[in-house]
Amino acid sequence: MMNAKNDLARELETLRSAHNYRAFMALSGMLFLSCALFLGQHLVMPDSYPEDWIPRLYVTLYAGSMVFALVFSALLYLARKKDSRTLILALSFVFSFLAVSLGLALSFLDYQYSDNLTAVYIASIGISVMLSAPYILHLILQLWLVACSSAVYFLFLKDTANPSLMMSFIFLGGLSLAFGYYTERSRWKTNLATIQLKALTLHDQMTGAYNRIFLNEYMTKLLDAKHRYGTPLSCILIDVDHFKSVNDTHGHLAGDRVLVELVRRLRDTVRSADIVARMGGEEFLIVLPQTTLDKALVVANKLRLAVEQTPIANLSITVSAGAAEIDDSETFESAFHRCDEALYRAKKSGRNRVEASIL
Repeated sequence: MMNAKNDLARELETLRSAHNYRAFMALSGMLFLSCALFLGQHLVMPDSYPEDWIPRLYVTLYAGSMVFALVFSALLYLARKKDSRTLILALSFVFSFLAVSLGLALSFLDYQYSDNLTAVYIASIGISVMLSAPYILHLILQLWLVACSSAVYFLFLKDTANPSLMMSFIFLGGLSLAFGYYTERSRWKTNLATIQLKALTLHDQMTGAYNRIFLNEYMTKLLDAKHRYGTPLSCILIDVDHFKSVNDTHGHLAGDRVLVELVRRLRDTVRSADIVARMGGEEFLIVLPQTTLDKALVVANKLRLAVEQTPIANLSITVSAGAAEIDDSETFESAFHRCDEALYRAKKSGRNRVEASIL
């Protein structure tokens, strides 16, 4: 149960990371292009300001934001290449933090001459919708927005600005937080549904073992890695002995319970990196990455004993197994066929035993 919860959390975090990568790559591009546009306007068609430092500050903010967007995109790309979900989340939060800060700075400058708060509205609400993060990070962003706007108001604008300005920022902070909570909750539900649908597609519905659809895709990746790096790869094909008599004597429901418990027993015995897949009926394939044939035989006998020594669904059950190490030149279908032949020899030799397929 704990492993299932951990797997689910990892899957959700992977989807969150993928969303943040796409969203903030797009946002950094939009930031660069919009700042380039406004920078060009200030340089080619400058507005008139009562102080010389104001246009220079605009130019500095726009140029600095363009440089930041380029650096941020490069860092985000490297984080994606390293598959660092934590770094992607941290970079996304830093971008959000600076985007809200830039929106505040531009809005206070604009407010002096046109009562325009467009920049901070776009930055705060846009970030709230795009950032996929724990709710505490959304809360920190909005507290930063309200705290900074309060500080600027009481230090510089209290005597000149309309008091409703502060109410606007408080309202904006609450609105952005609500948008952030709603969109993150919606994303979480969508991602959970995606993971559950994927699980239904790739798992055997009764036993929870992986199915052939998953196995075909997974073995393609494993074989590519084996051919590239030369790492060993082995398989074990397991079949329940006299399973028909279990169904005939105790009923099909008892047979189903045996298969469900058998999969649980197999998973508890092998490594977390190993795959248990149902091939059909009472046959299950164990895929063992980075495992030689000698070690696979040790695992196969360990599995056989784990089934034999403890009743399954209150029944004494045994299994037979055939093991093979996949050769560099063969396909998965060929290796599976060799496992099947070895399993047949184990059945013919009296069952409750392990046979190896050697090229």
